[in-house]
Amino acid sequence: MYKKGILLCIIAAFMTLIACSNAKEAESFSSKEEALEYYIEKENIQGMMVLIHTTSGDQILISEYREDLYHLGELLTMDHSFSTIKLTEMTSFKNSPGGIMEFSTSNGMDYTIKFDNEEHVHSVSLPDNKFHISIVEEHVLSKMPYVTTAAIESIEIIKN
Repeated sequence: MYKKGILLCIIAAFMTLIACSNAKEAESFSSKEEALEYYIEKENIQGMMVLIHTTSGDQILISEYREDLYHLGELLTMDHSFSTIKLTEMTSFKNSPGGIMEFSTSNGMDYTIKFDNEEHVHSVSLPDNKFHISIVEEHVLSKMPYVTTAAIESIEIIKN
């Protein structure tokens, strides 16, 4: 049991180092538009992409890589420069009413995002109208019952 706990701590530390090094290694640009164009090209985004501004100041990218394949990224702003990083691997919602993912930003903020084919309180529609999304602070999947704080402040369509 003790060895298992140590192993989990080592894995968690390693994942944190990888996330931090990804943020440090991100290509920097002088404008937000350049950083977003680079991200679209680098990640080969074929579908829509939106930028979600959260109530905590994070800037989350929701991208449709291909039809019904989505992943999340982040737009970082540092000393008048902009960069982007990918936060999650691709998730397929093909033939699905939606799904839920937990993720963390580069500054350690935890969120849960829900993709749903029905509109709910605090949800916003994606430009392709396939899904309505809602984002709440914290990882909530393992917490039942849970109280949530809606995290979407605004949405920008980057690519339609």
